[in-house]
Amino acid sequence: MLPAMKTAMAVRDTLVRRSLLAVSPLDVDGLARAAASGADAVVLDVARGAAAHRREEARRALGAASASLVGSGVELLLWTDAPGASADLVAMDMAAGVVSGALVTANSPDDVAAVDAALGAWEASHGVDAGTVNVEVVLASGAAVQSCAEIAAASPRVVALALDEDALLRAAGEHDAARRDLASCYRGALVMAARSLGVQAHGAVATGAGALAAGYAAVGRRMGLRGALCFDANVVSLVNAGFSPGAPEVEAAGRVLSAMAAAVSEGRGAIAASTGTMADLANVRQARAVVARAEAIASRSAATSAEGASGGEGSAPPWR
Repeated sequence: MLPAMKTAMAVRDTLVRRSLLAVSPLDVDGLARAAASGADAVVLDVARGAAAHRREEARRALGAASASLVGSGVELLLWTDAPGASADLVAMDMAAGVVSGALVTANSPDDVAAVDAALGAWEASHGVDAGTVNVEVVLASGAAVQSCAEIAAASPRVVALALDEDALLRAAGEHDAARRDLASCYRGALVMAARSLGVQAHGAVATGAGALAAGYAAVGRRMGLRGALCFDANVVSLVNAGFSPGAPEVEAAGRVLSAMAAAVSEGRGAIAASTGTMADLANVRQARAVVARAEAIASRSAATSAEGASGGEGSAPPWR
């Protein structure tokens, strides 16, 4: 029996995927590290990395791979693409866990529409409400970034847009300085499109980034990114920390909200908060976003701990 899961539309506001750790289902050691990494989501990757060249073998390994992650409390995702989605989902039927979402490498709206149809068929055959399995669109080409809004709008399942920055920059073939500028441009375009669609924006920590991951996450969060694809379990804790609002930031946001509530009750529209800033409607919205983000992270952490402690039999985590 499949657990009851929220539809994609319902999880958009509460989605917490600060770190999405991609691992091949053929990488036994990598799966063990992923289970203990503390990642918000583990992505079983059969479409991008080394496993893409051994796709049939990777599909046969999906059952054992997901079984190794059951009880770890992570959200389980599948990285697929339009040509292989149907076969990948059939292979997942043998898996011990249930994926809540799919990462989809897409270059056009047709790619997303094809995966949407495959997911719909899978849901119908399993008695799952239509639209339950959500989609995170991964952009790996400049053309895809330029049309990312149209690509994401191709399915109501889409909850996030993500950049495969390694793939994008390899394709660009620019020297280091130009690559940095291009990456920043791509992130800006992604954030703007995501905001217009009401979905999250996720970047990607470059392979081998190591200690730079924390800085990437902190800067990315200020830009509007809400998480990042990771390809190394060692960077997960740094990425999680960088994409989480710190206690002083949450406390300052709380003071703004309290001050504004007091002003409204007294018939005033804006006041000077104790932080030295004006608590008008603009920064009240920002303060609410910070507090909501902190609460969603805390809720997710509590649900993950409960699921891990109960071996997967506890109350449903927020992504289900």
